[in-house]
Order: sequence, then structure tokens, then C-alpha cells
Amino acid sequence: MHRVENRKRGRAQRPLRAQDGFILVLTALLLLPLLAFTGLAVDLGSWLGRAAQIQKAADAAALAGVAYLPDTGRADRAAREVATANGFTDGTDGISVSVTPVSGNSAQLRVTITDAGADQYFTEPFTGGAVDITRASTAEYIKPVPMGSPKNFLGTGGLLSGSNRENFFLAVSGGCSSKEQGDRIMTQTDANFTTTNNPPTGSNGWNRCTGSTTIVNQSYDPNGYFYAVEFAQDYAGSVRLQVYDAPYCTSGGAGDSTGAFTTRFTVRDNTSFNPLNTGVINSRVFSPSDCGSWGGRWETLHTLVNPTAGTYFIQVQGQSQAEAGSQDQMGSNSFGLRALETRYGGSFQPCTSDPSQSGSRVDCPNVYGVNNMGILAALAGTTPSFYLAEIGPEHNNKTMEISLWDPGEGSLELEVLDPTGDPATFRWEVLCQDGSSAPCAGEIAPNGGYGPQVDDELDLGNPSSDYPQPGPHRVSTSKYSDRLLKLTIELPTDITAAYGGLTWWRIRYTVGSAPTDRTTWAVAVKGDPVRLIPND
Repeated sequence: MHRVENRKRGRAQRPLRAQDGFILVLTALLLLPLLAFTGLAVDLGSWLGRAAQIQKAADAAALAGVAYLPDTGRADRAAREVATANGFTDGTDGISVSVTPVSGNSAQLRVTITDAGADQYFTEPFTGGAVDITRASTAEYIKPVPMGSPKNFLGTGGLLSGSNRENFFLAVSGGCSSKEQGDRIMTQTDANFTTTNNPPTGSNGWNRCTGSTTIVNQSYDPNGYFYAVEFAQDYAGSVRLQVYDAPYCTSGGAGDSTGAFTTRFTVRDNTSFNPLNTGVINSRVFSPSDCGSWGGRWETLHTLVNPTAGTYFIQVQGQSQAEAGSQDQMGSNSFGLRALETRYGGSFQPCTSDPSQSGSRVDCPNVYGVNNMGILAALAGTTPSFYLAEIGPEHNNKTMEISLWDPGEGSLELEVLDPTGDPATFRWEVLCQDGSSAPCAGEIAPNGGYGPQVDDELDLGNPSSDYPQPGPHRVSTSKYSDRLLKLTIELPTDITAAYGGLTWWRIRYTVGSAPTDRTTWAVAVKGDPVRLIPND
């Protein structure tokens, strides 16, 4: 019996020895693919990391280059410089960088970066050659929000009649004028008046650009104001860019305030959507001594001959104290702008580029404000309204921000009208002098507080009341004199459907008399001016 069991045990052990050999063979057969899959996992992780690096570099390059369109040469150079700064130089170590404008859209730029020699640690025997990794990015430049007009003129006060009457002039102040008077960006100091509140008469006059009490205006921009002249298509013929009442004249047709300073008008080309990146075509300087020649009349700054599609700019600046060498750069110079088409024999013919208005023309040169607009608003009538800004479908589902400096003096209330003419609901707050949100250190709170609040109208107070001012020596007692208000409006997800294709917003005042308000408006959409968009 014992012998039989041993024989059975021996017979049972032989298949186990055979299986041991099978497992060794199977392991040997699987080792190669296992190593290949392990190597692939390592290399795949490396490739994904490299692809992320390439994508970030392409994004950065596209955003940098698109700001220089439609100048494709400058856009190409800017994009390649940023790509190089991120470690991707065209023609080096298997790297290729392609920069191309998007066909059919002069505001879009695509950057494509390829690494033809991505690192391989384990998979080279299986791939049979180098691995290419390519990533592309497309950026779009959203032009600044057009402000003030869809027509071929802007800030012409009461020079035109009927539906073309604007009831406001454009305005710019000298660097040493009082910020309280309504110019937020060209005045150099936040300091205003001394206790005498008189015109400059030494130490007891205006607290101007010098002295121990000088306070720097943190919103001061030496570049001044930019106004656009946009052509939707190539234009056959000549267009004169003209300014009305260009010099500072206390008796001029635009109604300037007391003081004296020089105003510079600079015409810039259409080589970039960003006016600071454009070239200078011509520059004119007007001083008070020019009032006899150009006060209360139109003067041509430059004539564009067969202008190409794009946006030309007129830059307007008041001289600073440093430029003038004295403190005499004070007061506010009011003026108007227009684009006169010579095809009408020298006679100005108003037109509009807004297709929703009667008589619109595709080739109408549109004159509008860019980023900031300084105005002198003659609030004639009980509910005067003004063009504020054009908001198109490129701003779907974004937030519009409206900044109003020193608004509504002598008025009762202010509304923002959507393109259909209905009052819009907005969130508003009073900001500090430096543009930050409250609380404001060292400033006196406004009547009614800083906000924020939500409403469909802004109470501008009782014109006959005396409201607290943010600091000493303010002359005006209006509710928001020398204060900055920010209004925010959430835009619809489909602007075209919401407003039936209409795009122009307006501001409407309610007034008790007919005050004149020197103010500065600004409109922007959060997320502009450049953005990444999906690749086609």
C-alpha cells in the first residue's frame, strides 16, 4: 500500500514540473510587450508634459502678437519673441513656429508650434523614428468699445440739427487744472482749490502742480484721449479729419472755461488696433494765440487719400506743467471732430455706420471715442440722452463696466438705456479717489454711502442741496462732484436676440433746469481686449 501511494504521488508531480517550464516560457514571451507598455507609459507622460509646455507657449505668443494686428509684420515678430522667451525658437533643435493671420478675419492670429524631436526614453525601438508634437493657439483682438457716436462726427454740440444734434462737445483740460472740474485723466493733481476759490493769484489761488500740498492724480495718463476714425472697408476718395474750435479760446464756439493752455492733436495711422502701437501721420499744436484764426471754425488736421479698411486715431492732449515750463496749463478746452468726405464738394454730409438707422452706409467713416471720452454736456431739455457705447455679439455673456467721473452736476437722476431704449438694471458704487473700492482712507463718505447698490436709475441728488465732498476746498456742492462712480451691467448670453440686432446704448439725464456738465466717461467689457478662441 505504501508503495502504491508513492507511485501515485510521483505520477502527480510530473505535470507540475511541466507547468513550471510553461510559466517560464510565457513570462519570457510577455516580458517584451510588458517592457514596451511600461516604456510607453513613461514616454506618454513625458509627451503630455511637453505638449502642455508647447500649448502654453503658443497661447502666450498668440496673445502677444494679436495686439499688433493688422500689422502682420509686427504681430509676427512679437509672437516669435514671446515663443523664444518660453523656450521655442523657430529652426532650433527641431522646433518650428508658424504665425499666420486667420483668413477672413483681420483681428485674429494663429500660432502653431511643433517639436519634431520630442524626448523618447524607452519607445524609440518601437516607433521607428522621432515623435512630433504640435499645438496651435488662436487669439482675437476685441477692439475698444466704441463710445459716443455711430456717425461721422463726434462732440459737435449744437452745430447740427434734428436727430444729428449731439448736445455735447468733446473736452480736454490742462495738466494743472482742477480735477474737480471734470477731467479725470489729463489733470496731474488731485489737489483742487484753496480756501479763496479764486482764479490763480499766487498762494491764495488754485492749488496747482506745485507746492507742498500737491497730490498726484493716480488716474493721470500723459497719452491723453484717443478718438477713432474707422473705415469698414477700403474707401475710394479723400476724407478730411477736422477739428472744430481747436485752440483754447475763452470766447470760442465750444464755450471754454477760464484759463489758458496749449492743445495737441495727433493723427495716427491704422497699422494696429491698439492706438499706442500706431505710427504718427501728422501732429498739430494749437495755442490761445490761434483763436483769431481757428476759434469757432473747422480746421483740417490731415487728409486721408484712399484710406484702407481699419481704424485711424486722433490723439488729443493738453500740455503738462513740465512741457509748458509754467503753471499756466489750466482750464478746459472744448472742441468737436468730424470726417468730411470730399466727394460732396467740401460740404459736410452726416452719415451713420449703424445699419439699424435709416440712411446708413457701409463706407461711412465712423468717428468715436476710445477707452475714455472727455465731454462737456449741455443738458438741454428735461430728459436729454446721449450715445454711450456700442456693444455687439462679441461681448455675449460678459460684464460691461461704465465709469463716470464727476457726473450729473445740477441734474436729478441718470439712467442707462439698453439698445431698445429701456432702462437697464445696473450695480453701482462710489469708488475712492484712486479708483479702488471703499472704504476710502482719509475721504469723506458721499451722501447715501459708497454702495454697492442695484437699481435702474442713479439718484444725482437735489441741485440746490449742499453735499459732502471727498476732501477740502471743493467748489461744487453737487452730490457726486469730484467722485468716481462705477456701474456694472451683466450682458445677455445672446445680445443679438435680446436687442433685435440693435447695439448702441445711451445715457439719459433728468434735469430740473439746463446745467452744463464737464465729465469723463469710460466704458469697457471685462475680458477685453485680447482673448483666446477655439481653433477652427
